Amino acid sequence: MLVEKQRISGEQLAFMVGAQLMGNVLLIDPASYAGHLGWVVSLTGGLYALFLCWIYNSLSGKFPGISPTDYAVILFGDFLGKAVILSHFVLFMLSAMVSFNDFLAFTNLGMPETPKIVIIICQAVVVMIALYLGLESIARTTVFIIVFSILSFVLSTVLALKDMDFMLLLPLATDRPQEFWQSLFTVIGWPFSRLVLFLWFIPLVNNPKEAKKGLLRGVLLGSSIVFFASLRNICIFGDGVTNQLFPAISFARNISIGANVMRVEIITSLTLNFIGFVSTTLFLYASVLCIAQMFNLRSHRTLILPLFVVVVLITSRLPLNIALLSWAARHFIRYFLFIMGFVLPVIGVIRSFFVKEKQGPAKKNRSTKARR
Repeated sequence: MLVEKQRISGEQLAFMVGAQLMGNVLLIDPASYAGHLGWVVSLTGGLYALFLCWIYNSLSGKFPGISPTDYAVILFGDFLGKAVILSHFVLFMLSAMVSFNDFLAFTNLGMPETPKIVIIICQAVVVMIALYLGLESIARTTVFIIVFSILSFVLSTVLALKDMDFMLLLPLATDRPQEFWQSLFTVIGWPFSRLVLFLWFIPLVNNPKEAKKGLLRGVLLGSSIVFFASLRNICIFGDGVTNQLFPAISFARNISIGANVMRVEIITSLTLNFIGFVSTTLFLYASVLCIAQMFNLRSHRTLILPLFVVVVLITSRLPLNIALLSWAARHFIRYFLFIMGFVLPVIGVIRSFFVKEKQGPAKKNRSTKARR
């Protein structure tokens, strides 16, 4: 059952997908662990995202207008179906907490004397207000944020062109193959496998055909930004990009156009905070949709206050250690993301053909009885 009554357009879905892919990747580039071959990792991840787009469109196309909570039960049965939905809930909450903590650590660097709990509560209140206002408000805000982010990205890239050395992209070989493959598998899981999030938003698009186009356009937009972000970082830092905690900020600080003209890193910081807000909000929104649809609640708003308490309690306990979270993402979280974002949807698409065949005769019998 679709709890959310608000609807969005295909274009708004595309902007949401693009913003989600840009989220943590612009802040902490996981492809940077591959050194000067990070752009190859990002390009491969983009191709993988296009394959995921086809899978998700195929799966949602089998059940138009039906929420994943409902067709998971159809595909996997009552018990396994609910287990799959609960697993997605855990995935969304985990992704939201990690995203929230990443941007909390980033904000704390700029305001080190501000108590951590104050930053957490302020950020959580803004996110919860967005959840209360609903999907339409989030989608409209995302359009503004993604336009601002693209303009900021293009501006900083153009200003840094004179300092870029494209020879740093070569050679197409590495003496650290293990780190290259680790970076590739990390990017496949984080951020691209997290696109499974949008299985919950596709049924909320006005036109199913526009939903498919919107998902594809969003993947192309987000993957392109991720690719060019890796490309420009390598052209500035070379293999040294692996030592940058926040490559986007380091890239902006490398731009020198006069202290009295503008501070490019300020615009970049605003962009990262805006994108982080969208990323965290979408994951938490999908989390409340999972629970609300599973328990047939009339509205997701009844879950916002309990979610606020959970977010504040968990994030206040998490360490502000980006290196630790990055290590966990590379060694553990990526496997969970791959299973939830790739393996289960592929099994769902395969199962959908057999389910349709089983339901076909029943539907035919019902239609025959109706005629009689």
